[in-house]
This record gives sequence, structure tokens and C-alpha cells, in this order.
Amino acid sequence: MTNTRITKKDRFNQLLNIAEVKANPELVAFIEHEKDLLARKNASTGERKPTKNQIANEGIKAEILDLMQSGTSYLISDMMKMFPTLADYPSQKIVALVRQLVQSGEVTREVIKGKAYFTKA
Repeated sequence: MTNTRITKKDRFNQLLNIAEVKANPELVAFIEHEKDLLARKNASTGERKPTKNQIANEGIKAEILDLMQSGTSYLISDMMKMFPTLADYPSQKIVALVRQLVQSGEVTREVIKGKAYFTKA
């Protein structure tokens, strides 16, 4: 499935290709200004500093990695029982953080008989 979503920038470029719009310098200036605003907005989105929760979550992920032993497979429920510091957090939070560790390649996920086992990479 391909992503065929048309962005605002694409729409503005389509407008600039219309003859009536090209003939009106005020419209061209307006569209160019709007495209410039979009470019500035998109450039600034990657420069935000992490929130307090994101910083705290990084600490929890590091803690999970420290507690996991290489070569040992864990269920989320096993982690919460074996590692007392993780018992303070809801299981949904631990699941989300372990999923992030899987996406970053630090932990591997294997499904056996319908249960997800996580192993330190």
C-alpha cells in the first residue's frame, strides 16, 4: 500500500501551475509566503528538547536493559515480578517502553504459542 496523501506543499505547487494563478502576482506572492512558512515550521519540529516524561522513560528503558540478562527470555509479567523497581509502573507503560527497545534493536521479540518473549540483544 503506497502513501498517496497530498500535502499542503503539493497543493500549493498545484495552485502555482494554474494559469490564472500565475497571472496574478498577489496570489503567487501569497502562495510562496505560505510555502516558506511551512518550510520553517517543518525545520523547527526536530529541534525540540525532550519532555520530562521522555527523559524519565529513557531512564526506565536503561534500567530495563540493565536488569535483563543476555540469553534469557522474559514475558512482561515476568519482568514485573522479577524486577521490583518495575512493579511501580503500570504494565502498559512497561510494554510500551519494551516495544521502543525492540524498535531500536536493543531487545528482540519472539512469539511462542501466542506469548511475546523479549530477549536482550
